[in-house]
Amino acid sequence: MIWLYLGATVAVLGAEINAVRVLRMWPRSLLAPFVGDAPLTPADRQAYAAYARTEQMVKQARIRVRFPRRGRQKHQRDS
Repeated sequence: MIWLYLGATVAVLGAEINAVRVLRMWPRSLLAPFVGDAPLTPADRQAYAAYARTEQMVKQARIRVRFPRRGRQKHQRDS
């Protein structure tokens, strides 16, 4: 039973490494998913844009992803 788990883990890890290598999606920021104002690397921006494009359901819909420029981010707090 442990061999099935190890085999599946190695297969998934290999698929993830291959996708990152082929799409050149490194280096990624470690804090970006957890901290809202962490600086994004170009690979982070590419990954987040790809995540948004996967949600497109119809061809007529146009998905556009934009990121604020560094230094121009406005912090909004709920009052």
